Amino acid sequence: MEKEFLYAVLKSVLEKYERVFLIIDKEKSNLFADFCNSNALKNSKYRVLILSSEPFPDNCYAQYYPITEEDGDMLYKIYSMYEFSDRFQVLSRETICGDLFDLFDAGILSLEEVFEAYLY
Repeated sequence: MEKEFLYAVLKSVLEKYERVFLIIDKEKSNLFADFCNSNALKNSKYRVLILSSEPFPDNCYAQYYPITEEDGDMLYKIYSMYEFSDRFQVLSRETICGDLFDLFDAGILSLEEVFEAYLY
């Protein structure tokens, strides 16, 4: 899809959902399923939409919209370029700077605590 079209779609989605997560998991670390089935998501007070090119896991506690990897890359670029909403977040283990998953890897936070931090 075109960047302008994806940007417009994202803005309209943010009017309907209080939290939108783009999950990029090129390492196949099971991040999508872990987040979908987390207690943090289950107990969240927000309407959550997940965008991902990964297959939809069973028993997910959020709405899901499948996208292509190319659309995911474009949405990531949009996320990186614009700060139009704090309600659009990217969940990924692929970072060049420190993030909450580093605290999980160090044993400081549990995976549930990482997801809770992203949701709130």
